[in-house]
Amino acid sequence: MSGRDGRDGGDGGDGRDDADGRGGTERADGADPPAAGPRDPLAPRGTPLGCPLRAVARGAALLIMAVALTHMALLVLYVGPALSPDTARPARAEAWLRPLFPQDWNIFAPDPPRANTRLEVRGWRAERPGRWIDLTAHDVAAHQGNPLPSREDQTVLRKAVSAHLAGSPHTQLKAPLTPAARYLRNVVVVRLDDLGEPRPDTVELRLRTLPIAPPGHPAPVASRRPLGTWEVLP
Repeated sequence: MSGRDGRDGGDGGDGRDDADGRGGTERADGADPPAAGPRDPLAPRGTPLGCPLRAVARGAALLIMAVALTHMALLVLYVGPALSPDTARPARAEAWLRPLFPQDWNIFAPDPPRANTRLEVRGWRAERPGRWIDLTAHDVAAHQGNPLPSREDQTVLRKAVSAHLAGSPHTQLKAPLTPAARYLRNVVVVRLDDLGEPRPDTVELRLRTLPIAPPGHPAPVASRRPLGTWEVLP
């Protein structure tokens, strides 16, 4: 009896102590502990990056910023006014922006064409000339009837010719090619390949210009201007 009472008394004492402890805490705080709220949708999630990955991410960000700042600086030097009439554009700015990033301001001051120009080309294979091909006519025919024509495809040939004419065009076979002339040659080779023509050893280019006659005037005579004869890289 005494042993059972002792055990019961011990258990009862522990229960009262626990109850008193909890009860005392609740009375002292006066409220239940706050429940966990919903997770913040803007809080970062996922596994944190390790030190090597953080270093790679920082390096990539710095590289992108450096390229962007360099491009903006070269763009300012290219389109900005010269410091003096004898000052030419820096060679690095010219090489970086042409022909990949040309700046065309005709959208702000449009100059309607006064003539229809067509680029004609013929390939030479084994020192034998082929037939003249009107690449401009093929471009126009490819976009006629297309409800969603690509503006880039429509203007790439014309812009390549304009960039070549804006520089110092070389018409000789062995003359060093400018970046614009090299770009024009590559565009012509791709166009010939799209038409199913065999790859030539040399391409000869000429520009056919037909002035637009005013209403009531007779049609003028077309003129042809050689643009260059260049070897095609294998």
